[in-house]
Amino acid sequence: MIAQTVHGQATLTSSEHDPSFAFVQELLLDFVASGVRFAVIHGRSGLACALSSDLDIALGEHPFGRFSSTLHSTCRRAGFRIVTVLHYEVPYGYYFIIATRGDRPAFVHLDCLYDPWGVGRYLLATPG
Repeated sequence: MIAQTVHGQATLTSSEHDPSFAFVQELLLDFVASGVRFAVIHGRSGLACALSSDLDIALGEHPFGRFSSTLHSTCRRAGFRIVTVLHYEVPYGYYFIIATRGDRPAFVHLDCLYDPWGVGRYLLATPG
């Protein structure tokens, strides 16, 4: 599992060889390198628990800017593909389902929210 991302350094603290872990590590590092403003929202349960369901990400910018272009380029490079994108929340809540290619795909679910006004159901302002 990824323990933390500090100063652009994501660290693996598990010997897990699931391709989803490696993909998420690479994606978070790419977000940092691209200047995407984001925060992974999970408590002490850690990322391993989050990846068993979905990874909650609060964004400090619109999801269809640097976030989206970085996500697409990381997917291409890592051999993953975006299966679907669901707009589920006002103003900018999107759920991305991402999969590896092949006969037995691994999946990553990203639950992303950008709400600069705090008007969504969570009343969580994610300032830009």
